[in-house]
Amino acid sequence: AAKQHFDNLLASLKKLQTIFLLDTILVLDGEIMNETGNYHLFDLPASNLADTVVTPTTPLEERRLVLEAFTEVIEKICTNIKVVAQAQTEDEKRKLVRNVVAEGGEGVMAKRLGNPYEPGVRVKHSLKLKFVSTADVIVTDMNRGASTGAKGGTKENAHFSVYDVATGTLMEMGGCSMIGKESVKIGDVIEVCFLYVGANGRLYQPRMLRKRVDKLATECDSDQFKPYSKAVV
Repeated sequence: AAKQHFDNLLASLKKLQTIFLLDTILVLDGEIMNETGNYHLFDLPASNLADTVVTPTTPLEERRLVLEAFTEVIEKICTNIKVVAQAQTEDEKRKLVRNVVAEGGEGVMAKRLGNPYEPGVRVKHSLKLKFVSTADVIVTDMNRGASTGAKGGTKENAHFSVYDVATGTLMEMGGCSMIGKESVKIGDVIEVCFLYVGANGRLYQPRMLRKRVDKLATECDSDQFKPYSKAVV
């Protein structure tokens, strides 16, 4: 879980605090990477840096300008804090997508430059575009079927389901290999990536990413698989 990195991140934030005045307001929004412990910043909901007042109602474009003005200082003082790259022109967007794909990133976010910051709500002015889709699923069975490998024995598989929002019952979504993955048991929630949902309702080429100790089984439902229009995107 990300909490293992909290102490290091807190130490970095305290370093930042030493270079600003005591009455400085600096609210940062980002995400901690479990693998590296790096904190990736993507928004600045509030600040009064350099006498520029930013509030949650300030348009994203203006919030971003203030954040970028202090990017060099932040990243120099705090090696585990990074500012997420942004692109606005068509050429910049194409370059950014190429870089994300080359680095094995999951995708990009499309946001309206004029949008406010709205904490705690699912906004309609931002769109997550993943190159590989992910979902949180419930482990409902283990080691089903005989192995076709040279060593014989049983497969190290986890089969998983989600709750159908229409009926409230579990619906099976497929299975994935657990070879080389952390141990899980029936009832655990895991995050899997996949290419798409097949005609049979099963995930195509699912692969386990991690165990989700921060997710409840009741949060894993079929709403995760809503289609979107490529033409609109």
